[in-house]
Amino acid sequence: MRTATHPAHRAVESLPLMRALMSADIDPSTYTDVLRRQWRIHAGWEQANADWLRAQAWTYRPRAPALQADLDWLQAGAPDGAPMPAPRVDDDASGWGMLYVVEGSALGGQVIARHLRRTRPELAGALRHFGAATPPGQEWPRFLALLERHLRDASALARAVDGARALLAHFHHHLAGARA
Repeated sequence: MRTATHPAHRAVESLPLMRALMSADIDPSTYTDVLRRQWRIHAGWEQANADWLRAQAWTYRPRAPALQADLDWLQAGAPDGAPMPAPRVDDDASGWGMLYVVEGSALGGQVIARHLRRTRPELAGALRHFGAATPPGQEWPRFLALLERHLRDASALARAVDGARALLAHFHHHLAGARA
């Protein structure tokens, strides 16, 4: 999964808004823009796939409420617009591929949160999303074991990669646009 999704993952990381998160010069307005976009992406994906997420052995922690709490802390109000229509899980394998993207992003979020706490301490109260309360590093090995059990053959792995790439493309599209 990691190798197959690496180019799409790097494309998202290289977007100006995502690079801004790792800049010491990120301003509250840009940070708020990132959070709003992330809320629209996560809320849409979580709504579109709520039934599938509830049916899994993995306890999914919704990201939209943490993003909304961060926006509330920043006194930014509700995100502009409704949740973005998101890729839907076609089958379990594609769903696990999408979940791989979301759960993996929590690891990157920890890096972002540490950076922002160090360089922009005034934003520390708005790090619920990027600095999740449960360190994802402790959950990641358990998640990977479940992923492996669900992707037992080449066909399932190919569908999971397709699902992961679809969700990464969704992130890329909605994070690449001009600032609101």
